[in-house]
Amino acid sequence: MKRTLMLFLAMLLVFCIAGCTGGSNDPEEAGASDISGVSGVETESISSGTDSDDGTSLPDSESQADSFVQIDQPGSSETADILSETSDNSTHDSQNPSSSADKKSSAASKSTASKKSVSQKSRAAQSKTSVSSQSSSRSGSEISESDLKSGVIIYEIYTSGGYISKGGNNAPYQNNYVVLYNTNNQAVNLNGWFLLIADPKNANILTRQTVALSGSIAAKKYFVIQGGQGPGAPKNPAGSKLPFNVNITSTFTTLQRKNAIIALSTRNRTSGKVLPADDGISDYVGYGSSVHFEGAGPAKDISVQKILRRESHTDTNNNRVDFDAKNILKTPSLVVLY
Repeated sequence: MKRTLMLFLAMLLVFCIAGCTGGSNDPEEAGASDISGVSGVETESISSGTDSDDGTSLPDSESQADSFVQIDQPGSSETADILSETSDNSTHDSQNPSSSADKKSSAASKSTASKKSVSQKSRAAQSKTSVSSQSSSRSGSEISESDLKSGVIIYEIYTSGGYISKGGNNAPYQNNYVVLYNTNNQAVNLNGWFLLIADPKNANILTRQTVALSGSIAAKKYFVIQGGQGPGAPKNPAGSKLPFNVNITSTFTTLQRKNAIIALSTRNRTSGKVLPADDGISDYVGYGSSVHFEGAGPAKDISVQKILRRESHTDTNNNRVDFDAKNILKTPSLVVLY
């Protein structure tokens, strides 16, 4: 009996010990164990971005650099470089606070310099645009040199100065003269211009009959070139002095009183022929029996008391149409009024 009781107690003790040390079969406890296992995985995933020594979180440098580079603003490349450099060195900076402060200060300086550079470039671009606009505006209102040259024309010619006629119709003025007119709306500098006198038969420039001009001619105004006496005038010429202001005084004359070629040129010529199409010719007048002229034919000839005048003040490049012979005593020159 005792043996049976002791055996029973021993078996009971074994069951009790097994119940205290064995795993539980409760479903809730098993679920908690599974959740704990999942949490362990998540914790491991998060800790993969954590320093193993001190737990400092490490930023993803590549993703941050990429996001900064995508900024499409002036100076963005400079800013991206600065931020990328700061991101790449963040781990080292966290372990060395003084170094991190220095680098942050350097990055701030670079950012400020970058902003200044962008601002300066923007101002420079605006300045260039403004200058370009002003330049374009000026070029639209200015008159070209060639237009200015073509705008100065011969207005009036008299080449019988001082002549005494057998019939008593003597010259009213002692001197020859040519009047220029500026059709432009601005003054023209005549320095380097020349008045050329040529033979009406062959257009050869007459010896010592080139007059160098100087000064300027105002807009819509006249410029008077005084010459010497006309062909055949005596030493004591007839007539009076010119009744208007003279801008240039010279001794030019023509080979004949009634026929001549007179050209206004921006090039000096002392020999050879002078023709309407020559380079530098601003205006060209052939009159009387001249063999060279502008347009369909020469202008009319002029006599002792007649002048050749362009009443319209317009050059159509046709001497026959542009000029007319006027009695100088009956139709005084408009130059007197200026």
